[in-house]
Amino acid sequence: MKLLDKYNRFNLLSTIAVFILAGVAFYFALHFTLLRQMDEDLMIEQREIKKFVDQNDAMPHPVTVKDQQIILEQTTQPVEGRKFKIVKIPKDDDDYRQLSFSIMAAGKWYNVQVRKSLEGTDIITHSVFLITICTILLMFIATFIINRTILKRLWQPFYHSLDILQHFKVGNQQRLQFPTTGIDEFNFMNTTLERSTAKALQDYNALKVFTENASHELQTPLAIIRSKMEVIMQGENLSEYQFAALQSATEALNKLARMNQSLLLLTKIENEQFALKSMVEIDQLLIKKAEQFNELWEDRLLQPHLDIKPVTLHVNKELVELLLNNLFSNATRHNYDNGEIFISLDKEKLAVGNTGNNTPLSKTHLFQRFYNPSNSSTSNGLGLAVIRQICEASGLIVEYDYTDNKHLFTILF
Repeated sequence: MKLLDKYNRFNLLSTIAVFILAGVAFYFALHFTLLRQMDEDLMIEQREIKKFVDQNDAMPHPVTVKDQQIILEQTTQPVEGRKFKIVKIPKDDDDYRQLSFSIMAAGKWYNVQVRKSLEGTDIITHSVFLITICTILLMFIATFIINRTILKRLWQPFYHSLDILQHFKVGNQQRLQFPTTGIDEFNFMNTTLERSTAKALQDYNALKVFTENASHELQTPLAIIRSKMEVIMQGENLSEYQFAALQSATEALNKLARMNQSLLLLTKIENEQFALKSMVEIDQLLIKKAEQFNELWEDRLLQPHLDIKPVTLHVNKELVELLLNNLFSNATRHNYDNGEIFISLDKEKLAVGNTGNNTPLSKTHLFQRFYNPSNSSTSNGLGLAVIRQICEASGLIVEYDYTDNKHLFTILF
């Protein structure tokens, strides 16, 4: 749920709850006040009757007044004190507030009932109730409109900053610049984001320059060491132990050289040194690459299955050749003798699958640099990282899946 929607829900519910509670409290308070006022009016009538009896020693003749009734009844059981209650008159079908008391006149006791209609009180309380309901509805509508328009407009700079940040990539070498807003909190957020992204870009550039320089400068020393070791290995006075040690060192050196080449290739791709694109016939490159690997497949008794349809893409040809070489090498290196290789191509995707270890690879870490699931001494853990980097630079998508007992890498166009 969005922050704005959650705030709107909480704000509307709390506002409605407050108005309902306030309306109910106001309703009962008004009803109580009006009853108290009516009781005061009834007690005034009682005092008027008592005053008349004191002056004339006789009961007054009841006068019929609109919304008011006075009933006199002679009794031998007078009422103690006075009693208030609400009664319903059947013929009027209205509620009345009634005051009952007893008084003596001419040596006789009379029970007196003074009634006043509650119609006016009910009208007022019902009107207050309707006004409260209408006020709640108006507040609900007003709050909803305000939250949907004004608050959405106030939060617009926040979403604009998120949109700018979402398109930020350190590889684009573009520093972020956020617009100035009229809200201090958003300005502080934008300033913090600008500093953080600028620092990330600076660290990325420093790491990229170091990797590029290190990979480039290592090529010459590695070539010299390799040539010197080959010369030493050709010597006649080497013992078996020395030859084995030199051979092991040469294998480690070759692995280091391949790793250095892969890192240098990754740096070139990130620096967009393969920006030139053209229309490339992918099917022809696949057929040619399969012919190059055919001898290696025959040596290991690997059975290729090719299903290639004509496909032309607007890409960098050199990058595509590197991509195919890494896919084929990966399918060959991580296969077992007498295994199978599956290659298919259509207008939507290129799929390269192979038999091998029956354990699925980790999709989370698969394309990370130096990830080596097979712990192979000949693998530097950069091949799949190169594949992903080439796909990103070419606008392609690479996916991995383990299905039907084969590892399958799919390149979506």
